[in-house]
Amino acid sequence: TIYWRPANLREQSIIQKAWADKGVEALSDLLVLRALDENGERIFKGPDKVILETSVDPSVMLRIVEAMGEEEDDEEIAKK
Repeated sequence: TIYWRPANLREQSIIQKAWADKGVEALSDLLVLRALDENGERIFKGPDKVILETSVDPSVMLRIVEAMGEEEDDEEIAKK
């Protein structure tokens, strides 16, 4: 299970810049930046970006990133 919290202002800025500059490569940036485990610790570190980009199906990464961007109801926020 992958968890995340709402992006803070700094993260939003990084995300917007990544989409503008990198396009699809921004998917791995977002996962490294926002994907958390059940303890709230980041799942991926910077070096994992290359592994994500070369070994993970882009459609899977896109589904996760889209879920991160969707509006969350109170129950989902409480769970995260």
